[in-house]
Amino acid sequence: MGCLLVPARSISRLVRKIEVDAVFRTGRKAVTGAMVLFLLKNNVQPAAAVRYAIRVPKKYGTAVERNRVKRIFREAISLYGKSWMGYDMVVFPRPQVKGAKMQDIAAYLQEAFSGVTGRGTQERS
Repeated sequence: MGCLLVPARSISRLVRKIEVDAVFRTGRKAVTGAMVLFLLKNNVQPAAAVRYAIRVPKKYGTAVERNRVKRIFREAISLYGKSWMGYDMVVFPRPQVKGAKMQDIAAYLQEAFSGVTGRGTQERS
């Protein structure tokens, strides 16, 4: 299974509180066993940009565990983010993803994204 790399400039993080709050207020929510995903169509230029924030609370575990999960989610978004272009997303991982591999997390993200948008993504070669 090959990866379609997404240009780094088209993927960025939501860093301002007002942007993250907008996703919470007006975005759609998907709850899966592995995460809670908030998704909102963005109007950022270029139109194909995907922006994200990953929030992991302290009750999740130690700093090492929290940072590992965030690192894996960032990698999954950067490798598989082409399907999520044009959206802002805020991800809350659940403790069930501890120890999960990047491909598993990408599948969880895809499942949640499909649940919110009602559309799947095309298979990549």
